[in-house]
Amino acid sequence: LHRVPEEAIRAYLGTRSDDDPALFLSQRRRRINWRSVEAMLDRYTKQLQLGKRVTPHCLRHTFATALLRQCKDLQIVQRALG
Repeated sequence: LHRVPEEAIRAYLGTRSDDDPALFLSQRRRRINWRSVEAMLDRYTKQLQLGKRVTPHCLRHTFATALLRQCKDLQIVQRALG
């Protein structure tokens, strides 16, 4: 990770009192699922009036494409995507 998001994640984890290994939890301290992420994306893209639907898969594809353009190494992209 880049230093800035790493620091933000560490700060966020420092505010948590649970021992759940999931990085992101709902306000009720439960793991969020892909439907929750999709609903959040729908809400925020409507607020931004982007005029098109953004899905978790779309973000994953955009990330992979940008990383491949930057590093030119498919194996790095494969590892990053799991």
